[in-house]
Formats: sequence, C-alpha cells, structure tokens
Amino acid sequence: MKKIFLILISSFILFACSDNSSDGKIDTPKKVLIKIYNLSKAKNYDELKKHIYNLTYKSQSNFFNSEDKIIEGIKNYIPYGSFSYSDLAILAHSQIINDYAIPLNQFLFEKYKGILTIDESLAKLAKEKPKNILVYMNSDTTLMFVKINDELKLLYTSYLTTVSQYDPKNQQIDYTEEEKKKLNEKN
Repeated sequence: MKKIFLILISSFILFACSDNSSDGKIDTPKKVLIKIYNLSKAKNYDELKKHIYNLTYKSQSNFFNSEDKIIEGIKNYIPYGSFSYSDLAILAHSQIINDYAIPLNQFLFEKYKGILTIDESLAKLAKEKPKNILVYMNSDTTLMFVKINDELKLLYTSYLTTVSQYDPKNQQIDYTEEEKKKLNEKN
C-alpha cells in the first residue's frame, strides 16, 4: 500500500511539473507556477527572481519588496498569509489555474487597488490593458500575474498553502456576463 501511494505521489509530481509546451516562453499561469516550483527545488533564487514582478511595499514604517518576500516565503515555507508557500499547494493549483485565472475586471481592480497602484507602470497597465493582469482566487488562495513583454510574471501570492477543490460559485469575484457564460460552459 505504501509503495502504491509513493508511486501515485511521484506520478502526480511528474505530471504537475510538465508544462506540455515546446517553446520556452513562460506565458501561462501554470508555466509560471511550475517554473517557480522547479527553481525553488533547485534553490536557484536568482533565476526565480526573473519570474516575479517586483513591487516595493510600505507597511507602517517599513519598506519591503515583493520579490524578497515571495522568496522568503518559499525558503521558509511560511504557513499562512501573504507570501506563504508550500510545494503541495503550488503543484495542486498549477493543475487548474489556467482554467480559472481571469483577466482583471473593475471589481478585482477595486479589491486589489492597494497592490495594483503601488507601482506607476503597473497602475497604468491595469488601467489601459487590464487583460494583461490575471487573478486567480480559490478558497483562501489568491495569485496575481502580470504580462510583461509576452511573458507572465508572478505579481502577488496569498495563502499559497491552501489546497481545496475549486468551486467558482464560492469565489468572491464579480464576474461579467461573458465570464459567467464561460464558467457555465466549463461546468
């Protein structure tokens, strides 16, 4: 029984780590998550930084940048909150994220305005090309991505330790009629 479990887990990891693409472009949320997982396992944090859109945050009287906080979360397996991380969660979310990440809409812009307006170029992108920012929400997990020069970068993570079955009906996203139609077609 133990051998079967180990074989199943190994198969899941191998399947999850394949991005099924022939080009090296990181242009889907799944590819970003798999790349981050692989680089974190290799402890190649300098290369990992290339896949993160860096923002400088001000928290009370302290300044910090998202790149360092995301990598700190990965290195230390921070268990909850912003910049938290677990290998199991990143692999699980990578399997469904391409189907459920949606372009930024007005509701999401208002919800994440504090993040999206920190950086002037990001705020401009959110206003002029909202489809270049993708948001994925599943239970407590929120992931945001930004498209820069035809490649996606991780913008924000929250509770990347939570794994649950995806149910779009439980999400706090104000879908447009087009988005609702797309979700209904998938379900």
